[in-house]
Amino acid sequence: MSDMILDRLGLGERRELKQTIYGTLAKLTGDGDETLAPPMPSDEVDMILSGGVPVENQFDAKALQNRDRSRQAYVMQMHKIAANPDYDRISISKTPGTGAPMVFSRNVHIAPANSGRQETITMSDGKGGSLKVPSVYAIVEAKDVLSSHDAAGNKSEGYGGSNGIMDLNNGRAAALKHAYKQGSAEDYRKALIADEANHGISRAAIENMSEPVLVRVFAESSISHLDDPGAASNVSAGAVLSASEQAETDAKKLDDAALMQYQGRDVNSSGNRDFVRAFIRAMGGSDAAGDMQTADGMISADGIKRIEGALVAKAYGDNAILSDLMESPDSELKSLGGVLKDIAGRWAVMASAAKDGAISNGMDITPQLNEAIALIRKARQQGKRISELVNQNDMFSGQTNPVTESLLRLMFRGDDMSRVRSADKITKALHGFLDQAMNTVDGADMFGHKPDPMELIAQQKGNLEADEKAGKAQKGLFDSVDIAEYFGHWSMVFD
Repeated sequence: MSDMILDRLGLGERRELKQTIYGTLAKLTGDGDETLAPPMPSDEVDMILSGGVPVENQFDAKALQNRDRSRQAYVMQMHKIAANPDYDRISISKTPGTGAPMVFSRNVHIAPANSGRQETITMSDGKGGSLKVPSVYAIVEAKDVLSSHDAAGNKSEGYGGSNGIMDLNNGRAAALKHAYKQGSAEDYRKALIADEANHGISRAAIENMSEPVLVRVFAESSISHLDDPGAASNVSAGAVLSASEQAETDAKKLDDAALMQYQGRDVNSSGNRDFVRAFIRAMGGSDAAGDMQTADGMISADGIKRIEGALVAKAYGDNAILSDLMESPDSELKSLGGVLKDIAGRWAVMASAAKDGAISNGMDITPQLNEAIALIRKARQQGKRISELVNQNDMFSGQTNPVTESLLRLMFRGDDMSRVRSADKITKALHGFLDQAMNTVDGADMFGHKPDPMELIAQQKGNLEADEKAGKAQKGLFDSVDIAEYFGHWSMVFD
């Protein structure tokens, strides 16, 4: 009965009925925008499909594509998509960053029979707000979509010109064209045919095409006021993660297998190349590589910062206190924060090894290190010496953990812990602790002795004090000699 009713309706009437049904379902299920955009009139849809909406100033290729798609990371991403196109990720969506490619037509007519339901796409307006872009799902032949580059990273002729179906999300379109070319798009094609209920395009129309690609067609005029539409389409309309939020998110994805490849020290060193590759894979592979690598595939400055942030979050958990230290106007505290950032990777490896039983589980003193950092911060805020807080013992704060106090005395000199040691000295001592910790075994040795982190910290503190004592003795030796007379004597000998 329903089929008989639909057969009596014209194409435009059927399309409007479908859109009304989808809009009603969205309201009933809570799916979609809170404020549903009203369906576009049939003649407006036809204008979008025909590319007949006039635009005074057309965007050129540079404005439409703000990314260098010839970069190795993007080429890898396109080839990954092309190898096995996942229809669910490049089909129905209300945002530009996911779903079917967003396209607009310039003097090319897309047949109404090849179109389906309407979709309102929410994208950035480039000024911190959002922009609602009306669109229509449609199918076009893969060869007819003009993307800025092909899957090999070569620029496409005609992109941004006066005629053609221009793609705003170029990676997906280029990948689908390559998938058809290499014969890996069959599953995508089958899923597209089976999804008529969601995109609203008839099975017959899809089967009538050689290489159908689902697109979201919009009017170029709807984005003509944007200064940089390519950049706007690549920005999430939602809130962007802060650096600390990104670090915590990445730390959760950084598994032990990737972490154990970290060789310590500089992330950008040749010894850490395998770790960097493992990190990128853990973050999502080629999907994450674009912003983390340079054009030649090397780790970028932003990539290094992101890895360092993840290592800090992985090592110390809640890194808010450490962030405060590193951003402090107090040079001594900032220096201490830099030390903890520098050793974060090795510390994370040690903590993971302790958790897995590869070394003594008592070596993971991360809670005590965090407590030490918190006490340092608190002492500065209250204008007190650290020793005052360490010796404070009341019913609310309790007694300071002995390991925490040992760490503080490693970082600061004097009984009152009023003078922070140099960054180089603290770094050397903490690396020494990590070296010793990684050589421990879980459980007791043959004499029944269990590794004690306080003993290792005490050894490193002893090494520091010995070096400081030797340095003072050396300084005293030179202070007792008249330097001018000393070198004057030797100048006479050599003369």
